[in-house]
Order: sequence, then structure tokens, then C-alpha cells
Amino acid sequence: MNSNQKVVIYQMGKVASSTIYKNVSTCEGIDVQHIHTLNEKNINNHLRWCKEHSRKPYEHFKESLKVKDMLAEKKVIKIISLVRDPIRRNISAFFQNLDDIYLKNDSYSKYQVNELILKFIESYQHKIPLTWFDNEFKQFLNIDVFQEDFNKMLGYQVYQQDNVEALVLRADLNNIDKRNIVSHFLGTELHVFDDHNVATEKEYSASYKQFLDRIVLPDSFVRQIYASKYSKHFFSEKENNTFAEFWLHK
Repeated sequence: MNSNQKVVIYQMGKVASSTIYKNVSTCEGIDVQHIHTLNEKNINNHLRWCKEHSRKPYEHFKESLKVKDMLAEKKVIKIISLVRDPIRRNISAFFQNLDDIYLKNDSYSKYQVNELILKFIESYQHKIPLTWFDNEFKQFLNIDVFQEDFNKMLGYQVYQQDNVEALVLRADLNNIDKRNIVSHFLGTELHVFDDHNVATEKEYSASYKQFLDRIVLPDSFVRQIYASKYSKHFFSEKENNTFAEFWLHK
């Protein structure tokens, strides 16, 4: 019988979750899964899309099915999720998935940065981070994070629902704070965090930097993002204004 503590890193993509997953997975006595969705329709659509386009499925979609079984069996689970400036998160996710978007390998090297910027503005699903918690946590865990204040000063909050305890923390916390918060939540001492899956260390890092340097976003679009329920819940008014000013006055 496996008596290991069940931990699930369950969050939207590109919020620095790989760093936490890699570090937690080294701990003895912890069985950890890493997923982005519990929506079976999303999972099946992804697997079907990969088959149609001869692309390898992301491992976390397979792990999602394991977690659904764990929840159905009412196992005690600790969940860790992260939040990030939504526009930076979207740009990072856009670059991470460029090859799937264009169905070409090394897409970053085949398109001019201005073309990538236009593609991002016109085609990317910008509301993904804004609706993720309602579409995932609320629907599949019965946890509505927006019904309880988020501690913006500490940068994290713990939510409890039946057999599930969920830690939501901000990706912009430093690695020492993240390590301490996650260690306390799991009741085990983690090693100092090392960053993983960072855009600035990818093969597309030069293109990514040019993208950030050149992108200009419409005022109304930026204001709408930072006036969203998501942005106001996890970040202070001052922080949202700072985010907005960065994109509007680069």
C-alpha cells in the first residue's frame, strides 16, 4: 500500500510551476503529479489533435487522468497552484507553444518578431489566465478562490474543501520564500529552489527578448486585463497599475 503524501501541482501553464515540481519531486514520501487541466474534454481534444498532427502529447495530459481518479476515490490531496502577471504569462505560453501554433519546428527562427507580435495580439486566447480558476478549481475542486481574500502582502493563500487542501502562491515571490511557504504547506523541508523551464534559457531566448522589447499593446486591451477579477484579486491596485504602465510606456 502506497502511503506517500499525494501532491498535485495543478495550474495554468507558464507560471513557474516546473521549478516547484522538480524540487518537490525529489522529496521522499511524496507522490507528486503535474497537471494543467482536469477537463476531460480538453484532455481528449489535445490527444486527438496530437494524433491528427503527428505530435507527441504533453505528459501532463496523461497525468490529469490519474488525478481525476484520485479525486474520485476521495484521496487526501494537497494541491499547489501559482499565479502570475497575466500578460507576461500569456507571452511566455505563446513562445512555449510556437511550434504547435504554427505546426513547424523551430518556429521562432522562421518568422520575424513583428509577425509573431501580430499573431500573439490577434490570435492568442488572452483570457486563459483570467478564467482558469473558474474553469478548473471551481468546476473540479469546488474551490472558488475569488470568494476568499487573497493575502497580497504575503503572496499566498491556503484553501480547504473536503479532502483537498490547496496552496495558491504568486510566481514572482523569490525562491527562498517559495521554498519556505511550500515546505510549511507540505510539512517537509525542501531544498533551495533551482529555476527550471525559464524562457531566457530556451533556444528562442533572443527572439523572446526582442518580442518583449518591441511589443506595443492597445491601451484598452491592457486596461481590461488589469481591471479583471483575476488581476484585482491576486495583485494590488498599485501592482496592476505598474504592470499596465510597463506595457503602455515601454
